[in-house]
Amino acid sequence: MIIQGMYGLGDNFYQRAIIRNLGECYLYTPWPEVYADLPVKCLKPQTQIRTQEKNINRGDSGRFHSGALGGRKIRLCYDQRGTIIEALEQSIGVKFERLDLSMPDLKKKRKPKILVRPCVVRSEWPASSRNCNPQYIQQAVDALKDEFTIVSIADLDNNLGIDTSNEMLSVARRYNNKSEFNYHYDDIVEEIFPHWFLRRQNILTCNFYFSDAKDYEGGDLKFTCSDKKYHTSMGDIIIFPSNWMFYHEVQKITQGKRYSGTVWLYYGSSKRMPNAKSKEWA
Repeated sequence: MIIQGMYGLGDNFYQRAIIRNLGECYLYTPWPEVYADLPVKCLKPQTQIRTQEKNINRGDSGRFHSGALGGRKIRLCYDQRGTIIEALEQSIGVKFERLDLSMPDLKKKRKPKILVRPCVVRSEWPASSRNCNPQYIQQAVDALKDEFTIVSIADLDNNLGIDTSNEMLSVARRYNNKSEFNYHYDDIVEEIFPHWFLRRQNILTCNFYFSDAKDYEGGDLKFTCSDKKYHTSMGDIIIFPSNWMFYHEVQKITQGKRYSGTVWLYYGSSKRMPNAKSKEWA
């Protein structure tokens, strides 16, 4: 049996319980250590995620089997509804009476361990809205640290800055009569070109305004988190977080023209990736 599993570390913790019940098999995974105590022959997958690549390339290459000779192929995924475990079971058409979520025995007789995943933003596929409030995690750690050994895992790349050389970093806009910009947030920005696209994770939005308030009617900036509207004038600057908590719109211009510009502070560098529809991707 050849299993095309998921590649995320957390995903592997969950799918391990399913694979334990399937018995001997081949599995594509970047994390062979998760299956060290199971009759699983791990196969090296193809991935562009930084941390997954690092784990594949570190340590003994013998952690991965040279290849599968053939057999039934199945895919574990979250494509179905329900809990994580229910979705995994549905993806392979099997319902187990009992699943064991325990991990390999570390052979160290100390306090039981709790694995903590800090709130991070992955540069390859940024989505800060997936994180909870970090204070909730800290409260849980504080409540459990006396009875458990806390293990915190994250592969961090502290690359926060402004790249003013990238033309995607700034945008100038002109709003004419009846122009508007419906509700949105600036968290993830993409620019699509014929053969490639750029993606980045914005954290701060800075709007500059170049029209006098009397030069246009309508065109107010409005946030969902407030009843206040901002009818801006030349020289005004409005700065706010780019995340989903600051949904905003530019209301319809009813007369005149409104000029503005935007600059973003973002995590890391803008990512240049092949466009899936281009030959470069293939």
